[in-house]
Amino acid sequence: MSHSQLLSSSDVPESPADELIRLRRQNEHLESLLASVPDLMCEVDAEGRYLSLRAPCAELLAAPPDVLLGRRVRDVLPGHVADQVEAALAEAAAEGYSLGRQYHLDLPEGRRWFELSIRRHLRFWQSTPHYVCFIRDITHRKAAEFALAAAHEQATRDRETAEQASALKSRLLGFASHDLKAPLASLHATCQLVDEFADDPAEVRSLARLMAGEARRMTRLVHDFLDRSALDGGALRLEKRPLDLPALAAGVLGEHRASAEMKQHTLSLLPPSVHPVPVLADPARVEQILANLIDNAVKYTPSGGRITLVFGETPDAVWCAVEDNGPGLTPGDLARIFKPYEKLSARPTGGESSHGLGLTLARELARLQGGDLVAGNVPGSGARFLLTLPRA
Repeated sequence: MSHSQLLSSSDVPESPADELIRLRRQNEHLESLLASVPDLMCEVDAEGRYLSLRAPCAELLAAPPDVLLGRRVRDVLPGHVADQVEAALAEAAAEGYSLGRQYHLDLPEGRRWFELSIRRHLRFWQSTPHYVCFIRDITHRKAAEFALAAAHEQATRDRETAEQASALKSRLLGFASHDLKAPLASLHATCQLVDEFADDPAEVRSLARLMAGEARRMTRLVHDFLDRSALDGGALRLEKRPLDLPALAAGVLGEHRASAEMKQHTLSLLPPSVHPVPVLADPARVEQILANLIDNAVKYTPSGGRITLVFGETPDAVWCAVEDNGPGLTPGDLARIFKPYEKLSARPTGGESSHGLGLTLARELARLQGGDLVAGNVPGSGARFLLTLPRA
């Protein structure tokens, strides 16, 4: 057998036609592999000019492929995206690659997020490198990240709210234990006086009124604390109906006469020249607001003072002003008077306690009913609190 007969078929040189077929098949294989890759791919030069582009999802491009080819990224992409691409090209020029830069595009279908990676590529016949860019759509991943971040923020807010609620509960319990001591002590002392003056009906009636006033004071304190908790928990309910504001205020004023007489205050109610129209409000809550305002006026006005309720109306509302001739409110007082637990510059004139919560609640209750409560001063005199409520 001759040497030529020992050659296998694989050693036989390919004909040009066979080599062309083999190269075509290899190219088809590479094309099929590239087609299975969902990423956008492009080749750019050192100036960021598009040289080639492969886009399985052309709708994710900033512009049609024929518009992009031959143009620089700076000319066709939004500024914030072009900045990212150029920074990645500079990094790839220095290091050979740049990985994982993220940016977003506002496309017709909505905002999409992308991740850019670049590799430096130099063919043997080229004098300057080109850069192959891989651009992956990561919108779903970013949506998951944003959802996770939002959930984390919500959990943080929930934890902070729970911590604040726990701190508020402790603070309220502290105020309750402190502020209820005074009326309880007064009730205890009054009970002893009732026993001592049991044979004097007039004195007993006077002491009974004092006891009733202290009991109402404790009730208001308890309601303030419960309402604060209900407001924070969104559980406070209102039962609004038409009511006569001056008539309701007269009743509340009468409940404070005993405590006012102890400090020799004069309580008066100036009826409006024209009886105001009814307001639409929750009677119990309006009583609570007025009781707080009158109680504060009695508390902070020096002995022998004057406390007056004045009424009026506007096209949309009816108002009641509680005025006194006490020390008034300083600019600092006016800036913080409706903040919870804030202490004013003036101190109660009879040594009464103050938990700093009543005015905060009063304004919130007024606003929940479509009205408002504002503080100011009577010119040349004391404090003035103006309660407005919507007409029925």
